[in-house]
Amino acid sequence: MAFLGAGGIIMPFRLAETCLIKAEALYRLGKTTEAKEVLDDFKQGRYLDVEESYTESDLLNEILKERKLEFYHEQDMWWLDMKRLQTRMERIVNGTMYILEPDDFRYSLPIPQSEMSANKNMVQNPGWNEISL
Repeated sequence: MAFLGAGGIIMPFRLAETCLIKAEALYRLGKTTEAKEVLDDFKQGRYLDVEESYTESDLLNEILKERKLEFYHEQDMWWLDMKRLQTRMERIVNGTMYILEPDDFRYSLPIPQSEMSANKNMVQNPGWNEISL
């Protein structure tokens, strides 16, 4: 399924995302054997030679590594993973350190003004009231 957005074609759902979500969910449910099977099937479709050099204790890291490889340069996926995994991010821009803490309000998006105007009971996400967009 694809949508045409202002910046081009947007692919919100991909088979790769579904497979990797399933593998991670199974892992988090304690179903490591099933998670490993899903991940290995996914990798078989991507690589000619699948080296199973990871252990069960490395399984989550392997799933997350595959996400990074699969969604390289797909910033929306990276952003969602950062939010879900509660990642702390540091960047130095022109000599100034900027830090995004896991509980930072910027991990939620502002509700558009058009939505706020349409529903007077709507409350803006915390932190975004002080910023004019």
